[in-house]
Amino acid sequence: MYNIYSNSYKPNQDNYIRRAKRKRGMSFLTYFIIGIFVVIFFIIFINKALFFQIQSIEVTTNKLSEVQHLIIRGTNSNSEIYNSVAEKYTNILFSSSKEIKNHLQANFLEISNITVNRNLFKRKIYIFYSTREPKYIWCNSNIEGTTPDSEKCFLVDKSGILFKDNDQNENFMSIKNEYYQDLKLKNAIPSNVLYIVNNFSSILEQRSIDLKEIIIKNNSLIVFVLDILDAENNLKNTIDVRFSLEKDLGEQLEKSSSLINYLSNIDLEKIKYIDLRVKEKIYYR
Repeated sequence: MYNIYSNSYKPNQDNYIRRAKRKRGMSFLTYFIIGIFVVIFFIIFINKALFFQIQSIEVTTNKLSEVQHLIIRGTNSNSEIYNSVAEKYTNILFSSSKEIKNHLQANFLEISNITVNRNLFKRKIYIFYSTREPKYIWCNSNIEGTTPDSEKCFLVDKSGILFKDNDQNENFMSIKNEYYQDLKLKNAIPSNVLYIVNNFSSILEQRSIDLKEIIIKNNSLIVFVLDILDAENNLKNTIDVRFSLEKDLGEQLEKSSSLINYLSNIDLEKIKYIDLRVKEKIYYR
């Protein structure tokens, strides 16, 4: 009698097994490729679908001269902030607030603080930013043969950041660099220079003395050029006040404050320069 439970070898058994494995392998690869195409198609659909496109961008700034405005996509705008966002970001789902914020901070150095929010249902982006206020102008003049017309100058904010080219020749206090390696946008002026400039400027403001310019000659000599005016604002004298960046800046500032407050207007009209680098010395004309 034939045993139906026999484990005897069948000649074509190996071929059946190989074909079954090959079929299962091909099925998995086929489904995997199809799945990839489905995901790609879904992403493209989401990205291009009209109901996921950004509908409007609202830009608000701390400048009193600029009003809050709502701009519908497709309209022209004089706002560089708006145009930059509208050109780069179109889909509300794929445009994160953090990414937009980083993009604007990298491309608009005049922005000091910025907040970006999204409203997914309204497909709307809200941008609020404050701008850096220029306080000084930094001019690189340490290259031999540099003329006033060829100087590269930048606007500097109160924290010492160079944030914009001075293309429009705006009238702020000039710091002429004849010593340090040329600074560029995004750089900060040396902290000791910023410290002495901010503090001595405040001392002069209290006495209503005009500061014409600041010149960094080297690490042991920074010169403040003062214009001494009379009651009718006529120029009566020009004084150089000399500091050293290598010495104790606090001590030099204390000396300068005492001298500036002690000297009378008549004295100021006769002085040639004041040297505070070692001991306070006054040189008259």
